[in-house]
Amino acid sequence: METDGTEQGVNLNDAIQSCFRSCASFSGRAPRSAFWSSPAVGARRLHDSDRSGWWQLLILVPFIGWIIVLIWFVLRGTLGGNRFGPDPLA
Repeated sequence: METDGTEQGVNLNDAIQSCFRSCASFSGRAPRSAFWSSPAVGARRLHDSDRSGWWQLLILVPFIGWIIVLIWFVLRGTLGGNRFGPDPLA
């Protein structure tokens, strides 16, 4: 475990396995390395930045919606626990 808050490296195989284990789970949080195009994982990724999964609907707004959601997906999540659960990198 790293103490400086940086994300630990995950190989592709581990990321894919993690995705399939939780692809139907809309609760909890997901680190950036676990992101694959799926509503469940998208919701968990937004939870990691303390946003509701419903913000994915912003994608329906042409152009600007995609940009905003994409930025949220790639930004680092909140440090420590938040209202959606503990830090997945802790």
